[in-house]
Parts: sequence; structure tokens; C-alpha cells
Amino acid sequence: MASAQPFHQTLWSSIEPMWPTIVHHPFLTELADGGLSPARFAYFLEQDALYLEDFARLLATAAAKAPSRDQIKLFLSHAQGVFAVESDLHETLATALGRDGARLTSAERGPTTQAYLDFLFAHAQGGDYADLVIALLPCFWVYREVGLTLAAQPPSPNPLYQRWIETYAGDEFGAAVASQIALADALAAAEPGRQQAFLRIFAEGVGHERAFWDQAYASGGQS
Repeated sequence: MASAQPFHQTLWSSIEPMWPTIVHHPFLTELADGGLSPARFAYFLEQDALYLEDFARLLATAAAKAPSRDQIKLFLSHAQGVFAVESDLHETLATALGRDGARLTSAERGPTTQAYLDFLFAHAQGGDYADLVIALLPCFWVYREVGLTLAAQPPSPNPLYQRWIETYAGDEFGAAVASQIALADALAAAEPGRQQAFLRIFAEGVGHERAFWDQAYASGGQS
């Protein structure tokens, strides 16, 4: 029997109990109201830059595993976008905070950053293409939903924070996320017997996203 709703809706419903702990996380609420300390934001940028460097490698791995020309091109375009949009944004914001934006990736990985990457590389190396696609999805989708939620509120008094919000609420990032959601739906429809496994992978990835905010707020407050 066909599912009554697209698989991505089932995915999101499965993590809805976790969502308030992300979108109302003090890191994000303070970013929105301008109260987030520059030290916390700078620490986040450093860790996210380290994460994104390997995330681009993982996207390239997905391209190598992809079964069709269109999907190869999709993941290669996403990997290029990491450097063209997100990494450049991080460098610009870090420089504005008085950090050396060009040296972001020379910082030391935090334990949560390492754990998240270990999770992704485990699926890249030990899983198949579908596993990796689902494991990568939270990084796209959570940031999109956070961006849209914060963009619907009054603009942050801090223009650097507002620029970060607008990037993830913007149309370019939105198109990338929509393509990943559509791909997840297609993979789940092709292999309905694996949907429970996909749900578990997705939930674990969202948990790592939440932990990333925890790390930035706790460790950044010590710098």
C-alpha cells in the first residue's frame, strides 16, 4: 500500500519532538535577537568551516556513488556550492569579527564536530548511496528550516548574524535543499523496505545537528 504522504513528511514528523530543542536553542534565539556573544559565533564559524571542508568531500563521494548523470552533477554542484557560498560566507563573517577568515580550517576540531563527521564518513564508507544521501540530508534541511524560522522574525540587530540567517533562508540554498528532499523521496519510493532504516539515519543526523549548537554555545562561551 502506498504511503499517504511523501516520505520527506514522514522523515520530518519523526524528528518533530526534537525540533523545539533546535529552533529554540539559546545559540539561535540569541543570534536572532542580537544577544549572542561574538566569541560563541566565532567558535561556531571555526567549527562549521572545519565541518564544511569534509562535508564537501562527502558530497563528492555521493557523486561518485550516484547512479545517474543528473545525480552526479547534482552532488558536484552542491560540493562547489559549499566553497562558493558557505565557506566564503564564513571567511567574511570571521574577518568581520576580527578573526583570520582565511585560516578558519586550521583550528582544532571540537569533539562534537568530529563525532558528526565520523557518523557521515561511516555511512560514506560502510553504506551505499541511499544511506549516504539520507545521512547528508539533515545538514541541508535543518539549516534551511532554521533560516526560514529566524527570517520570519524581526531582523537581528547584529548585521553579521542577519546575513547568516538570510543565507540559509535564501532562494539559492532553498533550491539545493529542495533537490535533496526530492531525492530522498525518490530513494524511499524505490526501496520502501528500507524506510525505517532511513528514519533512523535521519534522526541520528538531526541529533548531531542539535549537538553542534550545544558545542558552539558551551565551548564558544569559554573563549
